[in-house]
Amino acid sequence: MLAWTVDMTRIYILISAVIVLFSVVFATYKVNVTTVNKQSEAKLLSDLTNQINTISAISIVSQKQILLKAELQAGEWITTHQSEQFIFPANQKNVNTLLHALANAKIMAVKTSLPERYFALGTESIEKPQSNSTLVTIANADTQWQLLIGKISEHQNTSFARIV
Repeated sequence: MLAWTVDMTRIYILISAVIVLFSVVFATYKVNVTTVNKQSEAKLLSDLTNQINTISAISIVSQKQILLKAELQAGEWITTHQSEQFIFPANQKNVNTLLHALANAKIMAVKTSLPERYFALGTESIEKPQSNSTLVTIANADTQWQLLIGKISEHQNTSFARIV
C-alpha cells in the first residue's frame, strides 16, 4: 500500500460540516486552501468518480469511536449515532458535496509504501494502539473504498492519506 499527500482541505471542512449537522462531536480541522496545478495531479479514488451516484453508505471512524455512519434509504441519507436508536436525517446537499470532494481528492505526492512509516504520517490502521488516523469508508452494492486520513502536512497545507 502507498501513502500519499492529498489535498484534503475541502474534505475536512465537509466532514466537519456533516458531523455537526448530524449532532456528532468531532474535532474539526482548519486547513488553508492550497493552490494546485490540476493538470499534474491524479485523483486519489479515480474509480469513485464514475460510480458516485451509486454510493449507498458512508462511515467515518476513529480508533475511539464511530464519528459518522450514513446510509441511503429510499433515496434519502439517514445517519445513526452510537446505536441504531439514534437516527437522524442527513442534509442531502452536504452528503453529496462530501462524496464529490472525496471523488475529486488529488494526489499531491507519493510518500511511502513502507508500513513502518505509516505512523509518522498518521495513516496507520485505526486498530493500532495510539492511532490518530481516521478511516473513511464509502460503499455501493458492488464496491467499497477505504481511505485512512492522517496528519496534516506542515509544508503543503495538505493531509496524508492512504488507500486501504
